[in-house]
Amino acid sequence: MHISLCLSTLIYTFLISTVCSIGLGSSVCEYYGAVDIVCGNLTILPITSLPKECSSFLYDGFTVDMNYNINFTFSVDDKRYLLLILNSSTPVIVSYGHHIREDWTEILGCVDPVTQNAVDEMKSLQAFMVPYSNITGLLLTGLQPNENSVDCPNFSKNLVVYICEMKKTFPKLIIGIDIPILDIIYYNTQPHNVTWLDIGVIDAYISFYVISFFDFNSCTDDLRYVGIIPESGCATNTLEKVKCTIKEMKISSKKLLFGYILNSISKDSPYFECKNTYSEICRKRDGTSDVCADTQDTLKSKGKFAKANGNGFVASFIDLDDTVCACKCNTPFPAFQALLDGFNNASSKSNCSLFNRQ
Repeated sequence: MHISLCLSTLIYTFLISTVCSIGLGSSVCEYYGAVDIVCGNLTILPITSLPKECSSFLYDGFTVDMNYNINFTFSVDDKRYLLLILNSSTPVIVSYGHHIREDWTEILGCVDPVTQNAVDEMKSLQAFMVPYSNITGLLLTGLQPNENSVDCPNFSKNLVVYICEMKKTFPKLIIGIDIPILDIIYYNTQPHNVTWLDIGVIDAYISFYVISFFDFNSCTDDLRYVGIIPESGCATNTLEKVKCTIKEMKISSKKLLFGYILNSISKDSPYFECKNTYSEICRKRDGTSDVCADTQDTLKSKGKFAKANGNGFVASFIDLDDTVCACKCNTPFPAFQALLDGFNNASSKSNCSLFNRQ
């Protein structure tokens, strides 16, 4: 009965593929923004210098607490970076969510939907969004189960009620869901008693899904020249395994994007480090034995994988690609361009020996 309040959304969703193709596109660029603060030797690029092939920008983002207080996820200073990309003519998607699955469960309700929670949260979000009214869409985050999650059989149905209220409040926004694929692979291969998302229940209300690969594999010697997201091979996790998981989840490839990273990962940490950008690798390639990074060929292969199994990719982070041609590729953003060439089955514009660490 609660879903009936969203009957009009079905008509909206019927048209959403057109909206999505215009508002999101197939080559999404995630914007880091705070490179000047996090990496003291980098400066913020003018937005006009970012690749024109970026079909939209993704920004991380907003987080909401249990009292419906909404803030920037990392720092209030991030407002200026978001405004930079919002002032461009490129559509902008912003991640948004509660911190963890347990918070989502409390907001949505475990049995019957707590509709008033959604109403109250949307009022808060509406007020917060006033300076950012030209955002194209939101990517919902934090929905994945963890070891503390309890079973809520109606989680997906209650999420639909929440999304309907969001669409009612923001009828022009497209709504997507982040899928941290490592968590989902683990969830699917371990004994559990927690019901995760039922794609069949929520799919009519969702415009796109992003497969994210944080900590997909640790950096090991056999991944030095393919990065931590190998397509196949002996690594613990591969894109071939992802392909099987997606099939099990029954996610439509027409709504699916793959979130690839555009920096290397060291053996010491799964997190981004300023010293491990492609620009830095090309400047000191003799000192990169402890990092795992893609080459043009592996990135092209991942672009082809996104084309064959989805409808696009997210390049993270576009402003941490080689923006200054340190890799001597005759063009900036060589990692992004390699992904794009693979996705479009196009020939690479240049052969970058430094980028490929040859």
